[in-house]
Amino acid sequence: MKMLFNNLVRDRLSAQLFAMVLFFFCFFTTTGLTAADTAELSAPENYYQVDLADHHDTEGLVDGVDEDTELLDESVDTVPAEHFRELSPNFGPGEYKRWRVTYLGLTAGDLEAWVEEDEFEGRPAFRLNLRARSRGVASWLYRVRDQAVSFMDVGGLFSWGYEYFQDHKGEEDEERIRYYQDQGFFMDEEGKRGEIPPYTQDALSAVYYLRTLDLEVGDKASYPVQVGSDVGVIRLYVRRVEDVKTYDGWRKAYLVETELLTIEPGEDESGEIDKVDGIRIWLSKDERRVPYQIAVAAYFGSIYAYLEEYRPGEGY
Repeated sequence: MKMLFNNLVRDRLSAQLFAMVLFFFCFFTTTGLTAADTAELSAPENYYQVDLADHHDTEGLVDGVDEDTELLDESVDTVPAEHFRELSPNFGPGEYKRWRVTYLGLTAGDLEAWVEEDEFEGRPAFRLNLRARSRGVASWLYRVRDQAVSFMDVGGLFSWGYEYFQDHKGEEDEERIRYYQDQGFFMDEEGKRGEIPPYTQDALSAVYYLRTLDLEVGDKASYPVQVGSDVGVIRLYVRRVEDVKTYDGWRKAYLVETELLTIEPGEDESGEIDKVDGIRIWLSKDERRVPYQIAVAAYFGSIYAYLEEYRPGEGY
């Protein structure tokens, strides 16, 4: 698994660079998890609201099966729309962020993210936009012009839908996912369905949800994420507070490390737990939890994204 991940980075560096900085794309492109394998995610209804006060033990990453990763053959619970959770976002329409992406000290491209006001299923929604563009030598080697769009419920802070438009060296592709959160399944553009647990995130909304958690050093939390036909559990650990150089001077930031837990199907269909890690995110210590920096382990060294421009949203 790790070798495959490294080969992807080595053989298609500039393209994978952006997929990885989309945080969770890199996890799912290296796993064989199917939606039917995610029954273990049917935890109690309030589990995915993540009460960090109950998660202070961060010693030791997953080394087998524990209470968060028991892969049981149970049906996925659902939450009726009238009983959706009500959470408070710390971002809003008008927010804008731009990162410079580097590898081995060289600028490889830019990421831009912005939030717009929208509506989905008659409920207020955030339209989350992310655009990735290669530049310089990276663009010459492998031109990238990608864009992702997520529709995130304002009250429940979960995903209703996700669209990904890929343009690599003029070769275009797209992916569209619709989440039926109150019915416990998702459907892609080809009509394929799979089960999801309550409050599932997509690759983009997962990052915005992470920002809303009440983080303290020593905390850990888990929540479900889905991309393509794959579903897994993202687990995060708040390691420490560090001084980070930003576009606005030196600032305090939480260092958050993440890992993805999935099932590797076995010949006897029982499956084994697989873990992929390596993503580090530095979130501002203020209430906005802005991602100042992101680092992803690559074949040689790490790929970094540095925040160079930020504008808060309306009312935030």
